Formats: sequence, C-alpha cells, structure tokens
Amino acid sequence: MGNDPWKLGLVGWPLRSSLSPALHRAFLEQMGSGGSYELLPVEPGSLVLALWVLHRYGYAGLNVTAPLKSRAAVVCESLDDRSLALGAVNTLTRTGQGWAGSNTDVEGAALALASMPRPRGAAIVGNGGAARAVRLAACEAGIPCEVFARTPAPGETPLSALGERLESGSLDLVVNATTLGWSDDDVFPVPAGLPGVESFLDLNYNPGWSWRNAIGRSGCRVYTGELMLAGQAAASFRIWTGFPPDPHSALRTALDGAGERR
Repeated sequence: MGNDPWKLGLVGWPLRSSLSPALHRAFLEQMGSGGSYELLPVEPGSLVLALWVLHRYGYAGLNVTAPLKSRAAVVCESLDDRSLALGAVNTLTRTGQGWAGSNTDVEGAALALASMPRPRGAAIVGNGGAARAVRLAACEAGIPCEVFARTPAPGETPLSALGERLESGSLDLVVNATTLGWSDDDVFPVPAGLPGVESFLDLNYNPGWSWRNAIGRSGCRVYTGELMLAGQAAASFRIWTGFPPDPHSALRTALDGAGERR
C-alpha cells in the first residue's frame, strides 16, 4: 500500500464496546504509520454484500467477530490451515480477487493460557469458534481439555455433565467461551462454587459481570479476555502489514485509555 494510511476494521453483529480500535491504533503508532481501525456493524444476512463493498472501498484488512466467523470463511477466496481446521476466520486480508481468510484466535488463546498457572486440565464451556480456538491452543500446549456444550458435537460432552467432571479434580480450569457475561446479570451454567476449580478464564471482559466477580471474591483466580484479544489482534496486524507489534504494550495503552473514558 506504499505510504497510504492503513484502512482496517472489525465486522460483527451486534458490535459491543470494543478494545480493538485502541489496540490497532497503538499498533499503528508502534509501526510509525498512519491509518484507521473502525467498528463496522454487519448483519449476518448482509455479510456477502458488505464484504464486497468494503473490498471496493479499499479496506486492507478486517477482523471478524461473532456471529460471522463461520459465515466469513465460506466467502473467502482462500483459507489458511487453522481456518480450515476450525471452520472459522477472524482475519480477512485484501487480495486482488477478494479476501484471504486466517484465524489468529489460536495465537491469542495461547498467549492467555501462558499468562496463568498451568492447569491439570481445562473445561471449555461453549463450542463456537472461540471454544475451538482455545481447544486447539490447549492441545498444542499439551493441556488436556474437554468441551462442554448444551448441544454437543461428536467428541464433546453435554453441559449437564460438567459438575460431575469438575468434582473428579482433573479439570481445574474453566473457560467461558460463550457470550455469557457481556450483561452484568448473566448467570453462568455451572455448579455453584466451581468445585475443584482453581482458575476461571472468561474470554469476555465486561468488568461489571456480577457472577464472575463473585467467584473471584470466593478465592478462584479469575482471568479475563483482554490478553487473548490483544494476542489475536497483534497476529492479525502482522499478517496485514508484516510488522510484529507488541501486544502487551498496546494492551496497557488501550486499557489506560478505557480507564480514562470510564
């Protein structure tokens, strides 16, 4: 793109308040380049048309969030190995013919898992694209894991069995890979007290979620999803620009800015 500013954005529906624009602004500053990163709400039924329009408008790269990750994979002209394995993309890179799809959620999940004490095993609640990314990151790190879902796919476990599995003591990390927690009064569908659980990783980062805050006060170590977001964002930025940004520094900048706005 020469010296032209980078035109980047995030597509999803609905788009809640997000740290992504602040992260990517920090990455652009690290690279010493101009550019923009916009929130682009796109209804699922309008995705194909929206991606065509954004391509014509010259966007160099797009991130994709729920519930569009699997839909976006279908319309890409090419997919990387992780996108093929997960059946979902979170990163679109502009090509002459359309969009190339990548999935950097695994890199983000790996960064988050590396930031906490190594678990004996992980119970991943949810079976969407984020859950599949955490499962792959855990497997690559040699962490045993089990996926629990209300409607389990082959190889997954019914959510109703989670309490019994936690009591066995082999799963001491619970990962919230659902959308629960974005509303302050959401109730997570796990046994009260999280028996045998030492850590809880919430891929969301709503600071007002009462249920998660309560288990944190009870002694369970709680981690939220900002670091995973920063890790996957940095990997996306590297794919688009070739520049490897520092996710930790960018996250500190983004969180400082968010704190000033609250």
